[in-house]
Amino acid sequence: MTQLKIYGENAFTFLFFNEINSGEERLKKEKLEKLLENLKRFDKPKSTFLDTEKKKLNLNAEAEIWLFPSFGKRSGFGEPDALLLIDKYALWFEVETEFDLDGSDRSKAIDSLRQIYRFHCAALAFANGPRRENKHLFIKGSTITNENEWKPGRLALRGHKAAAMLRDRLKAACKADNSHYVLLSVDQPSGGAKGFHEELTKSASKQFERWNEILERHGAIAHLQPDHCWYTYWSGDLNRFFKVDVLAGYVAIKKGS
Repeated sequence: MTQLKIYGENAFTFLFFNEINSGEERLKKEKLEKLLENLKRFDKPKSTFLDTEKKKLNLNAEAEIWLFPSFGKRSGFGEPDALLLIDKYALWFEVETEFDLDGSDRSKAIDSLRQIYRFHCAALAFANGPRRENKHLFIKGSTITNENEWKPGRLALRGHKAAAMLRDRLKAACKADNSHYVLLSVDQPSGGAKGFHEELTKSASKQFERWNEILERHGAIAHLQPDHCWYTYWSGDLNRFFKVDVLAGYVAIKKGS
C-alpha cells in the first residue's frame, strides 16, 4: 500500500482549495460561502467579507481558483499562493503555517504583511494595463523589496499564459475597488482573538503606512488600507465546517521553524 504525504504550506494550500472546489455545485457554493463568511477584516474582526460585500457580490457567479500563479520573483510582483475570482472580485491569498504577533520577533509576520502589500502593488499594475516595449507587452508598476525599498516591477506577458488569462479580470477588479487580500493561517494565532486582532490592525496600519510613504517618494501611489485585508485560520475556525479529512496526507511544518 502506498501513502501520499505532502509537506508544508503549499501542500495545505492545494488540499484546502481542492476541497473547496470538490463535490457537486451546491456543495462547492456552500464551502465557498463558509470561507467568505469566516474572513475577518483586519481592522474590524466582527465584520466578515460576506457580510460586508454581500449586497454587491453575486455568489451564483462561477468562481475560479488559481493556485500559485507567479507574477515574477526578482523583477516582478511575487507569487500569491492562491487567487480566488468570483463575480467582479479578486481575492489574493497568502498562506502561512502560523501568523503570531504576541512575541518579540515579528519579522515573519511582517514578511507576510509585505507579501500582502506586494499583491496590492501587482493589482495596481494590472489595473494600469500592459505597456508595449520592443514589440512585447509588459505589466509594469512599483513594488517593495525585502529590505523595504522601492523597486520597479516588470512582468513580461509573452509566454505567461496565466497572466494573459487573468489580466482583464484583475484589471477590472482593481479599478472597481474589488481587490482584496487574505492571510490564511494553518494554525490558530497565539494570544487570544481579541488581543490578536488589536495587534494585527496596529501592525498592518503601521507597515502599510511605511510602505505607502516609500512608494510615494518615487511617484507611485498605493494607499493600501486594512479595510481591504482579511484574516482567517484553519485549526479551530474553518476546520469545524468540514466533515471530511481535508488534510489527509498533509505533513505540517513545525510551528516556530
